[in-house]
Amino acid sequence: MDKTHPDWQKGKLNGIGGRIEDGESSVDCIVRETREETDLETISSNWQLFATIAEGDSEVDFFGLVHFGSKDDIKTVTDEKVSWYPVKAIPENAIMNIHWLIPMAMEKLKGGIFDIAKIKYK
Repeated sequence: MDKTHPDWQKGKLNGIGGRIEDGESSVDCIVRETREETDLETISSNWQLFATIAEGDSEVDFFGLVHFGSKDDIKTVTDEKVSWYPVKAIPENAIMNIHWLIPMAMEKLKGGIFDIAKIKYK
C-alpha cells in the first residue's frame, strides 16, 4: 500500500495491517484489516504466520496469504492505494524490512523449513 500515515511511513510502500482491537487475535486483525483496506474477504485459516518481530514492549506478527483469485478482487478502498509488484522488483521506497520479509513469507507459504521466525530488536 502507498502509505499516507503514520508520518514516518508517508510516501513509502508497506503491507496491509493495523492495530489489534480489544478481544481480537493477530490473525483476526489481519483478516479485518484486509477487508477494510482492500475489500477482500478472507478467513483466518488461510493466513500463515511467518514472523514475529519484537521491539521493546511491542510485538508485530507478520502473515502471508496465497490468493487464488484475480488481482481485480483487491481494491483501493481507503486513502492508501493498493499496488501489486513482482517480488524481484519491489520499489526502493518500500519500508526497509519489506525487502526481506516478502521473500521470507514466500518461503513459508511454499512449505519452507522454518516454523516461525522470531526477531527481537534491542
